[in-house]
Amino acid sequence: MSYVLHRESSFHPNGREGAQEAEEAAARLARNVSKKLQQIAALEARARDAAMGVPGVTQLDGQQLAKLSQKAALTEALHVSMWHTHAHSPQARICNPTHASIH
Repeated sequence: MSYVLHRESSFHPNGREGAQEAEEAAARLARNVSKKLQQIAALEARARDAAMGVPGVTQLDGQQLAKLSQKAALTEALHVSMWHTHAHSPQARICNPTHASIH
């Protein structure tokens, strides 16, 4: 199956402005989720250090452990947000040529 890169204008029920707002909201979500994933990575490193007995490193508390359990959901949210930003942007994207034409 072959794919073709093409440009397509944004479509959103509220017009171009609505599409831009949706894209900006998705970008904000992606930034926020990325920050949370960075915090989780730091907590994972701290948990490893604590498990190895590194001096001065304490075990994670219950709230921090709960944050670690959110990693999969946050990762999925980041992927969805990135897809949404990309899918609704007027930038080039890959489409199946049987469903779209080259613009």
